[in-house]
Amino acid sequence: MKSKNIKVPLELLELIQNRTKDGPPGQVLLEIVKDYTVLEDYARSVNKQQASKASVSEIIMGYYHEQDKNIAEVEKSITELKTMLKGLEIYFTKVKK
Repeated sequence: MKSKNIKVPLELLELIQNRTKDGPPGQVLLEIVKDYTVLEDYARSVNKQQASKASVSEIIMGYYHEQDKNIAEVEKSITELKTMLKGLEIYFTKVKK
């Protein structure tokens, strides 16, 4: 692979240098891109419908907001199951008598 001279904004170089002091900026940038690729794949697997429409951060934030709603639904289902089990317990104790 050959390296090319490219114009990179100074802000980007400063962010890369502030992120870590190890290695050259190109190596650090490559690690950042690899991390982002992993996050992007994760976001696509979490919400396949939104993957082409939204950014990675929007998908992940939406997932956590939906997760709160899903947890509430699971807790509601558990409460309903407890009520049904209690009813079955009462039914079987009266039927056995």
